Amino acid sequence: MILSTYLVQIVEPFSLNNLRVDIDDAFQIMAIKSRVHFRRGFHDNGFAKTILLVEPTEPFLGTVRLDKLPYENVDLKQYYPYGNPVFIGQG
Repeated sequence: MILSTYLVQIVEPFSLNNLRVDIDDAFQIMAIKSRVHFRRGFHDNGFAKTILLVEPTEPFLGTVRLDKLPYENVDLKQYYPYGNPVFIGQG
């Protein structure tokens, strides 16, 4: 397990080589907590054979389930894809 005390965005597996970790032989499974930017570095170059996107069942800060967050000043029904908004220029 590699933990960082700083916010770090791992965008490619080869950046872990700076930690003197041989990523080709050291891991059978790699888990990264990342919101974005990992696909190009792990999927597009063929490094990852499989990518599983997971999220806790309960909503939390950063969730993709925006309709589950407790909005007080926004009516999500006015925004796509949660409602039927009328776009400017639309009849």
